Amino acid sequence: MVQRKGFRHESQAFLLRCLPSEKTSFSFVVSRKVADSAVTRNKLRRWGYAALQEILPLDRQMMCIFLLKKSATPRSFQVFIDELRSLLVRAGALG
Repeated sequence: MVQRKGFRHESQAFLLRCLPSEKTSFSFVVSRKVADSAVTRNKLRRWGYAALQEILPLDRQMMCIFLLKKSATPRSFQVFIDELRSLLVRAGALG
């Protein structure tokens, strides 16, 4: 539902699909095209969830799917946090 009806916001490393809802939920998707190794894909997912812990709570309830792009792999954790925060501000979830 979020993929079809959600709003789309994009940065250099992420594609964010979000939709206002009654409950906040997040998902990080890292395809094989982004990282061949399952270890690397899982690391990027864990970084995403850890970065959200630094940013939360949100101003609005939303369902969000973060799709990582190939350019996300060599980044540092702080850059992850900054890009996620700027995407959520553009989406209207943060003030």
